[in-house]
Amino acid sequence: METSILKNDILAGRNVFEKIPHDLTPSWAKSILIIFNSYIENIPTEVSELLSLIDDKNRWKEAHDQFHKIRQFLLKHKSYQPEAYLLLAENVAKVTYNASGYAAPFDSDSGWWIPSCALQAASYFEESKLEEKIISAISSSNH
Repeated sequence: METSILKNDILAGRNVFEKIPHDLTPSWAKSILIIFNSYIENIPTEVSELLSLIDDKNRWKEAHDQFHKIRQFLLKHKSYQPEAYLLLAENVAKVTYNASGYAAPFDSDSGWWIPSCALQAASYFEESKLEEKIISAISSSNH
């Protein structure tokens, strides 16, 4: 799929996300978020904590609180760049919590935003290799 479409069209993100089995969405989302680990100089603790809980299905319910911690970080650090990275992390937290099956899930379209947020965050670094890694991770949903 063309990069500009994924970056700007939420329905393109929907087409990608809805192909992923529900119980695999957290690991798929993590695979995209973790690509930024070698590009972000100081990964916020709130994001690192989210990444660590995704590996344990029994901890997915904790992603609800982690979403709020990431949101608070974003609100307190308005100049943080790339902001889209934090928005991506928020959506990763949302799909992780939703996959837990606990009550009061986040909006079902949260995962639709993951490709767009990831590509917008990648644009900040202006590095084609990063964008290629993101596209590859997004596309892994088709396998």
